[in-house]
Amino acid sequence: MRCASRGCRGDRVIGLVFLFFALVACESRDTERANDVTLAWIGTDPITLADYRSYISRLPDTLKGELAPQRILQGIIDEELIMQEARSRGLDRTPELASFLQRQQQSLAMRILYQREGIEQPEISAEELRVYFARSPYCRKVRFSLLMVEDAEIIPELLEELAVGADFDSLSMHHSRDRRILARGPDMGYHSWGETTTVHEKLTQKAFAMELGEVAGPLQVENGYYLIKLTDIRLIPFEEEREKIEQFVVQERLGRQLMEYYRRLWKKYGLQYEPGGLTALADATSGRLRTIDSTAVVVAYADGSLSLIRCLHLLDTPGWTELRDLEALRRKLDYQIGRQVLVPLEIERLELTRAPPVLEQLERERRRFVTRALKAQIPSRTPTSNRNAVRLYFEKNRKRYALPARVEARRMLVADGISGERIVEQLRAGSGNLALMDRFAPVTYGGEILEEDTPIGQALRGEEGSFHGPLATNSGYTILQILHRHPVRLPELEEVQRQVMADFARDRVDGLFQEFIEDLRTRYAGKIQIDQKGLQELALLEHKEQK
Repeated sequence: MRCASRGCRGDRVIGLVFLFFALVACESRDTERANDVTLAWIGTDPITLADYRSYISRLPDTLKGELAPQRILQGIIDEELIMQEARSRGLDRTPELASFLQRQQQSLAMRILYQREGIEQPEISAEELRVYFARSPYCRKVRFSLLMVEDAEIIPELLEELAVGADFDSLSMHHSRDRRILARGPDMGYHSWGETTTVHEKLTQKAFAMELGEVAGPLQVENGYYLIKLTDIRLIPFEEEREKIEQFVVQERLGRQLMEYYRRLWKKYGLQYEPGGLTALADATSGRLRTIDSTAVVVAYADGSLSLIRCLHLLDTPGWTELRDLEALRRKLDYQIGRQVLVPLEIERLELTRAPPVLEQLERERRRFVTRALKAQIPSRTPTSNRNAVRLYFEKNRKRYALPARVEARRMLVADGISGERIVEQLRAGSGNLALMDRFAPVTYGGEILEEDTPIGQALRGEEGSFHGPLATNSGYTILQILHRHPVRLPELEEVQRQVMADFARDRVDGLFQEFIEDLRTRYAGKIQIDQKGLQELALLEHKEQK
């Protein structure tokens, strides 16, 4: 008999829904019962299947299918023995642990908050990094000479002399009033971006914006006026700066995500700058205020306000005396208020410090900290400078220290492809003069670039002594001379001694800690009971899950 009424169809749907939830409930109860299965006891403390699964979740993926259940269970028992020993020594009640857990709890809650908002570390491709590197000042070093006078009125006359062919270095030695120039000469050598003294920072930044051979100035620095001449540019291999560039790109993109989120929080909490508050803060950071009004309010919002003193702490003022731009100061403060004030308010509002993922990870961090503290208490029973032991360790692990392949070369930057071809012809014909050869800079290549199918990569596979170019790169045109090729090789101890000594010390401590764990097993042997029935149930469960 068919039932065509809507009521019948509705009853069927409702019945299916109840059946679905009944099955889910049964499965949930089965899972709960399975998690309560006891696998072992240490005294009166049980180790359950839930503990077993939690332990597995912390293992690297490569190990999860490789270790037998008995091996994993032994690891859990060892961890519990370590915790019991640490508790007996009071290592779970130290102020250092309490402070560490407080920081970790806030950090973990912040991570959960950012995940909820879709803020995550961006993936950056190698090609994106190369493009960023080529456009950045980190792809080169600059060499420049300086001329410094105390009176700016003489500068036009000096520029006229240079325009008609006067030698910059000779002119500098005759007119400069800078003791460093007079003592060492006008040549300041090579400078990398961001790696210069505060005094010369303005001059170095100017050099990076100049063309080869260009003279610029006057630039006022401290008590003098400088003329600067860019005398050389050396390109830096991408691989040398890859790690630094990747860090910059990730920070830049992550910073944009965070700033967008902080702006939303500013709007949500109704933050506003008080009239004159930002100006007072700028005066305080620059040292123009003799006394600071501790009651002055810089930022107000619905639930409170931020005083001038609090904002100074948020900015962490060292190094801020030179910041006079109100807009730059505001951007900095906006970011710090978002990170240090508004994010904690959101974490508290959402109760994220008590979220299960935070508490679970916090327990793991607690165990790691306590284990490290216990490990630090184990005295070394081996002399610290046993040369024979270090050498034996090195010989046993020598392949670990294999030196990677590298190519030594010389590199020259050229203005364009046509002039580059002319220079390469001269070099191959052996007619390059000393001045031309002096334009080469030594460079060493290694890593992925040796295998790449790029102009540079192909040139690096050329014969020793050969010239290659001009090679078009993201940074311009380059000429390379291959000097020497070093294949992968096993080093002598003296070449890697520092790393070997560090590894030897670490492995020695790890070995002593393993001996300590074995001693714990012996001492607690009478309290450890393995539930064979529980292990059998575990084997059956894993067999069912694999099916």
